[in-house]
Amino acid sequence: MSHSFTAYRYIRTPAGESVLDVAEVPINLASPHIEAPARGTLLLTGGFTSIMADDAIPVSATLQLNGDLAGHDPEVLRAIAAAELRRHTGGSWRTTTHEADRRVAVVAGDVSRLQKFIDRYGGVLDIEPLLLNGYHPEFATAANLVIEQAEHLLLSFQVRTPVHRDRCTYCGACGPVCPVDCITPSMFIDLARCTYCGECVAVCPHEAVELYLAENRTLEIPAVIILERSSLEYDETLPNVFHESQLAEYFASLADYQVEEIIGCDPGLCQYHPEMAVGCTKCFSACDFDAIAKTKQGIRVDHRRCVECGSCVAVCPTGAMQYLRFTDRAFFQYLDELAPMTIDTVVVGDESQLHRFWWRYSTTSYENTFFLEYPNPRALSPMHCMMLLARGVRRLFILHDETKEGESALPVPGAPVANAICSALYGAGQYVVTGDGSTLAETLTETSGNEAVPYVETGSFINRREQLMSILRSLSKTHTQELSFTGRGFAVYGSVDCDQDACTLCLACLNGCKIGSLQGDGDTFALTQRASLCVQCGVCVHICPEDALSLRPGLALNDAFFANQELARSEKMKCAGCGKVFGTVKSYERVMAVLAEKKMLDDQPDLFAYCEKCRVVKRFERMQDHE
Repeated sequence: MSHSFTAYRYIRTPAGESVLDVAEVPINLASPHIEAPARGTLLLTGGFTSIMADDAIPVSATLQLNGDLAGHDPEVLRAIAAAELRRHTGGSWRTTTHEADRRVAVVAGDVSRLQKFIDRYGGVLDIEPLLLNGYHPEFATAANLVIEQAEHLLLSFQVRTPVHRDRCTYCGACGPVCPVDCITPSMFIDLARCTYCGECVAVCPHEAVELYLAENRTLEIPAVIILERSSLEYDETLPNVFHESQLAEYFASLADYQVEEIIGCDPGLCQYHPEMAVGCTKCFSACDFDAIAKTKQGIRVDHRRCVECGSCVAVCPTGAMQYLRFTDRAFFQYLDELAPMTIDTVVVGDESQLHRFWWRYSTTSYENTFFLEYPNPRALSPMHCMMLLARGVRRLFILHDETKEGESALPVPGAPVANAICSALYGAGQYVVTGDGSTLAETLTETSGNEAVPYVETGSFINRREQLMSILRSLSKTHTQELSFTGRGFAVYGSVDCDQDACTLCLACLNGCKIGSLQGDGDTFALTQRASLCVQCGVCVHICPEDALSLRPGLALNDAFFANQELARSEKMKCAGCGKVFGTVKSYERVMAVLAEKKMLDDQPDLFAYCEKCRVVKRFERMQDHE
């Protein structure tokens, strides 16, 4: 037994050839890294980033486990190394630097305490002072103060503003008449001293004084500090609200920081319609960290709040939400580079999970197994699971840490969908299995018992839904009985029903169907649907002005579900003059009916049967005839 670390070094030789070099090398934990061979350039090495020295060479846990545990032949390992290199160097995402935002609202119960805080920290903080009691010319007294969570913290309150500064001409008439001298030369009225006698109101020639005037204000700010002896009641679970005793914690939060924008959203595929605030919101519902918002511009990811849990990516039915460390397209290309392989089980886990498994079971060999390091297995969708099945994989084991609490410990959301489909197609046991390292070791001692699916050619990659349906269509051809699936997990599959009598072929519904399930046929003037692409977002139903569309949820594995089906058709509307087609008969009849109902038709309604050009010519001819 070797007592050295087995290094799998993918190098480029002086001749320009990329080869895999395997050698036993000592690792010094004081400065652990893999040395490049004497001749050649090191491109990638097997190993684990948690123990390898931080350098520019990509480190692959996938290569290390497949080399040490799976017993693949050298050519397969070389292919794995090549795929890993392209994967580790091909991804890109934006990293932004956020400077510390030093704006803070400081709430105090009395003037002296607030002034003391400003004197001490005003030089380093951008302070928005708020008084709860008393009045001061430089501080706003906030009545009915409420603190809520928004993008930052949102403070709502009322402020007494007894002077209309846009009306005041600074004539000085109010100062001398005040019996308690509560009006300062800066036109600040100390309402704590004011007797509300009304002399200032009466003497003002411009009605600039209104003692009971108040205005509602809001303040959005990153943090709030509440000083001692403040009577403010607030939700103590709100983030970034600090008590005076927590000043050290507040100042510790002011460091500059970088954010990697790992979760991307493609608006060209997203089936949320921001203008109407309708459509698919699966990602929004799946996020437990308030990192996803529905805005007027569409779905927006707050990368400062995102913890990279992957839930939003896994539930996205179109693939608009992407995990940029390993995108859908990159996953497709990765598997294409490795195919074909004879694999019984693929094991997917993040690097720390695979590292622990390697550490515990490094003396065991697991034949017909492929280990894949995936940064966050929770981001795996049904497409990922079915794509592996289409490559001949009989079992997919997804590692998760059962000792953890919360979302990070939960299995992949797409697993139940993949298992239901596989069970119906092949009558097999669970295709997707989840568990910890000890469960995996026990599972790998037995074959899956599932039949291998013949390799499925899925063509080029378009998007997640297209890829998934291409796989399901190929798999369904091997099954003689038509299958259908409904219920939880299958709510994002289905078709659209159309009332042909109500539909006018206006095709407004096409504007909301970015995935391309609904199409207009310009040759036949028909509305068609490819049900396999429909995600049941409901945008088309909301858009339709005639209420002609309705949703029918459920996944069906039959030819009709995968093919274009005609929903409605109309005759072409041809110009009564030149014969040019300028719409459909249904849309023409509908427009005429609406105009008649609203009494908007003039004395020449027949002109609407002409195209725009002929209509002008015809109207001009009739004017000349009339003259």
